[in-house]
Amino acid sequence: MKTNHSIAKDLLEEVSWLESENGKGAYYLFPHQTTGISTSKLAKDLITNHRVALVPGSAFGSDYKDFFRISFANVNEEQLKEAFARLKKAI
Repeated sequence: MKTNHSIAKDLLEEVSWLESENGKGAYYLFPHQTTGISTSKLAKDLITNHRVALVPGSAFGSDYKDFFRISFANVNEEQLKEAFARLKKAI
């Protein structure tokens, strides 16, 4: 049985504007975003218009301003698939 981490990593590969990372976090991913839009502005758009909440990397320090933290601690596989489908359509 696949873990949420491995499912999310696989789904992340399908989102063209997010670059996968090699993190081993049990409940989150921390991908780099390549849109050129600030992560704070993009996070607001994602939650307002696409109903997906991501934490801007800048919350973890200025070195991470172009990253997002994606948590999947309390979701099932179908919810993960839906969230990543929304991310794919967002940009």
